[in-house]
Amino acid sequence: MLMAEDFRSSQIALKLLAFATVLICLCVLALTRPNNQTISTKSSNITIKWGFKTQSDVLLARHVTIKPKSWFSSKTTNVTWRYPVSGQLGRNITAIYFYEAPRSRANLELLSGGVGRKYANIRLTPQHEYGLNVTIEVYGRTPRENKTSNARKNIDIPNRNRTVTKLESERKSVPRSGTQINK
Repeated sequence: MLMAEDFRSSQIALKLLAFATVLICLCVLALTRPNNQTISTKSSNITIKWGFKTQSDVLLARHVTIKPKSWFSSKTTNVTWRYPVSGQLGRNITAIYFYEAPRSRANLELLSGGVGRKYANIRLTPQHEYGLNVTIEVYGRTPRENKTSNARKNIDIPNRNRTVTKLESERKSVPRSGTQINK
């Protein structure tokens, strides 16, 4: 009986030792892992990105909204972009970036449009007792032109009537089989 109790206590001790080892390893990993989510007070607090910006994209609009903090109520401001503006090529939105300045907290809501569309309707609402200092950048690209229409513009098509005339004149001079040519 003494050996069975010693065996059980040694199994429990091994399980506790394994659990403690795993717990210590997890704590060490959590403490040594770099924290990427720290908020910097020197530069922008938060960057929100909708969509992806590529090298061929251009900056369509940059809008800065600044509202001082209001103690008693929160003010709402709507920001709306519509593309194309009259006289401008149609551009599709590929990315929308939001940058918040320090001491600014905004709730962002995309009401309509956005990435893949030619317009965006965005509502910016400052949080209670915070000001609003947000920079919004909209990136996009022009729609690709139809390649077949460009190819057709550059090709010089010969006059079909002339080609037919040449073929008819060649046919007249070439004798058909079984016919005689009178000279």
